[in-house]
Amino acid sequence: MNYSINYLANSEVELIIELTVDDFIKEQEKAIQEMSADLKINGYRPGKVPPEVAQTYLSPVEITERAAFLALEKIYPEIVQKEKLAVISSPAAEIIKLVPDQGVTFKLTAAIIPEIKLPDYKKLAKEVATDKKEIKVETKEIEETLDWLRQSRAQFKKVTERSAQNEDLLTIDYKIKLEDKIIQNGEAADYKLVLGKNFLLPGFDEKLKGLKIGDQKTFPLVIPNDWENEEIKGKTVIIEVTVKDIQEKELPVLDDTFAKNLGHFATLNELKQNIHDGLLVEKQEKEKQRRRLAMIDKILEQIDIVLPKILLDSEIENMIQELQSRLDEIQLSFSDYLNQLKQTEEGFKKELLPLAEKRVKVGLLLTAIADQEKITVTEDELTAKTAEILSRIPDENIIKNINQERLKEYATELIKNEKVFELLEN
Repeated sequence: MNYSINYLANSEVELIIELTVDDFIKEQEKAIQEMSADLKINGYRPGKVPPEVAQTYLSPVEITERAAFLALEKIYPEIVQKEKLAVISSPAAEIIKLVPDQGVTFKLTAAIIPEIKLPDYKKLAKEVATDKKEIKVETKEIEETLDWLRQSRAQFKKVTERSAQNEDLLTIDYKIKLEDKIIQNGEAADYKLVLGKNFLLPGFDEKLKGLKIGDQKTFPLVIPNDWENEEIKGKTVIIEVTVKDIQEKELPVLDDTFAKNLGHFATLNELKQNIHDGLLVEKQEKEKQRRRLAMIDKILEQIDIVLPKILLDSEIENMIQELQSRLDEIQLSFSDYLNQLKQTEEGFKKELLPLAEKRVKVGLLLTAIADQEKITVTEDELTAKTAEILSRIPDENIIKNINQERLKEYATELIKNEKVFELLEN
């Protein structure tokens, strides 16, 4: 066997592998033996067909393809290991020469990790690290959080004397008609809505203001051209409404009792301090992430990385899988999500490409710096990180099915990345 290596553009490597006649004949014999196991020929038991007989029933092309696969399955990893090729994809293979008395020649093409020439990344990171923003929590932010807490614990009390107004909780029956016919999903009984939120249709809530319990109202409503419902967008519908109940919102008093009811707080001031501290930590984390991204961007500006297509395709698939996991939580399929965006899968992937490029470049850069700095991970660090990752997964069945080797690889990558950022920050 002889081989040669050619480094191509776009971070790819090409291998030309020549097998002698004798070597390839051995692989053909193995292929025939494998393929004959499934043959059913009268007079022979399954798996007991002699090779010379089996060969007459098998396609020469299929024998050659299988023999090629068997040969490369053994040879390719040996060459990769011997030459220390940093391949990141399965190779695309083709036979470029097949002469009965001269052997066979293969051409294999695979993506490799792009070579990165690192600039003075510590100096570049330091330029960003000195640009620190002042972090403080405004009184208004604390008040907004307190208001959200009050709103989330509001009670509703039945109204009998007055008419409906914004923020009231209404119970209604309604019908939405188009050309005297109720539209699809256009009818409901005992439907609850908070007046003023416009969750049902644009302009719908405004028509209900001033109504009292027992009131009935029929009114036209023009639906915007960009409305998501294809059946009624850009058209005028007729809506029939009956108000069955009105309840007004009552907010709890903001005092020490309110704070105590939330948990481990003795006074309102303790609650305010807790909110302040939580917001401060959140802002500090955001600022840390901002500086880290700025450091990476600064370093990437000085690096020219040619990314192999297979790396980008793989990253896009990872991003789609991440999205699908989030969509599963809200019981929305990926195809329905694309329909809502009025987007094709191909078009969606094109939109993801710039972000995929950025993510791949960041990953390669962090790996290169970790290698340059000879950053390592201890067993204790790895154990702690894997435990932390698993603690965030609520489903025991998912945990049981996790590939442990991939989990360790992922945890190792996270630890190394964190150490790289700490190095750049300090």
